[in-house]
Amino acid sequence: MKIVSFIRQYKNDTQRRVPMLELQDLMALYMGLLDELFFFGLLTKQGRRCRNPFRKGQLVQLQVIEEADGVRWGAWEPAQDQITLHTEVIDDGRIVELNMNDMVTTLAHEMIHAYLHIFSSGTRGYDVDVALAVGADDDDTESQRTRGHGPVFWEFYQHITGKFTLWIPESQELHDGAGRAERQEL
Repeated sequence: MKIVSFIRQYKNDTQRRVPMLELQDLMALYMGLLDELFFFGLLTKQGRRCRNPFRKGQLVQLQVIEEADGVRWGAWEPAQDQITLHTEVIDDGRIVELNMNDMVTTLAHEMIHAYLHIFSSGTRGYDVDVALAVGADDDDTESQRTRGHGPVFWEFYQHITGKFTLWIPESQELHDGAGRAERQEL
């Protein structure tokens, strides 16, 4: 039933232009759907926050910002327990508005970062222990560039985008968005 809800919501939303006033709520809805489908409902669960256990609320917060932050489409910000999505990016010196496909795949991308960061073990953090390529030197320039985008991350990302392809085969734009997101430094 959750898969059907995701597919219906996605097909409806890609047929219309979503006003910014609705976008925060809409992305929160997608976050809940993606969380139930791929993250066991843990990221949107209500309870004590990771970084500040005295604050209660959703484990991972979401903020949608209507402006470009350079070339970043989104970011997992562990210090705030927050995912930030941008509606615009700067590409070749011009501001480009992200479409719904880009927003959904970017949200999934950042949710993977949040999940791995919060629920992986190790004292050195998920960047080194879980997400970086096996045998990569932490001081290596390539390791720094790909921080958080190692084999565990990409397996998870390929699983999610593979499900998107399976569930919505007619949506070439969603597949293109997943490919663009994979090539970007999110």
